[in-house]
Amino acid sequence: MTIDLKSERDKLLKKAIEQDRKEGARLRKLRESKGLKSGWVADKMGITAGYLSDLERGNRHWRQRHVDAFMGAIGS
Repeated sequence: MTIDLKSERDKLLKKAIEQDRKEGARLRKLRESKGLKSGWVADKMGITAGYLSDLERGNRHWRQRHVDAFMGAIGS
């Protein structure tokens, strides 16, 4: 049996992107529920508002340092 490595890679990437989008949306809702603006939170995190927007939309991968900074910024 031959494994198509490109196909397996594509499946893993698709799954990771879907997870990033779900996590970003969940964290955006948490931020918004506290009435916090993305620019303010991004400033507290030490990143740009555009970068935070990319994280929340799932266009960038949430790393542990991002989650820690985000939670610290929103007071959770």
